[in-house]
Amino acid sequence: MKLAPLQPKHEALWPADLFTQGIGWVIIARFKSGGRRVEVGVFLIDVLCLGAKLAVYEDCDASDYRRRIRDHYQSSFPMVAAEPACARKLVEQAVQYAKRLGFAPHPDYKKAARVFGGVRTEQCAQQFTFGREGEPFYRRGPKETEEQSRNQLHSPLAL
Repeated sequence: MKLAPLQPKHEALWPADLFTQGIGWVIIARFKSGGRRVEVGVFLIDVLCLGAKLAVYEDCDASDYRRRIRDHYQSSFPMVAAEPACARKLVEQAVQYAKRLGFAPHPDYKKAARVFGGVRTEQCAQQFTFGREGEPFYRRGPKETEEQSRNQLHSPLAL
């Protein structure tokens, strides 16, 4: 009798140039039901200042995950495989950095963070440095007006 190969419990992807660009998508997938179901956390991470700008949680079948999420992001952005423990560590540390600056994570962050279950950050030896040259660096988004930028930086949370 031939045994099927073991499905990994987690998979993670992030941009190859995340710290050069300062912002990018981090995807962490947790496989369930023998790999037939997938819980996915998709995080837009700003490593320069804001932490988790966007967080989305998805629960879907494996083929839907591969086609609609993984393949889409890999074809649209220069994504590379990452160790799930390092991806979790990066996301959580980016959120902690932003919180120290007064910025809260996206409202759906807690829900998307469900996918971290079973992933231990202490298994990641990689070190991450946030900000630019040791200082927070706020970069205005492509659709953000100057007034929206000022409001973001002077919101009650950021003071």
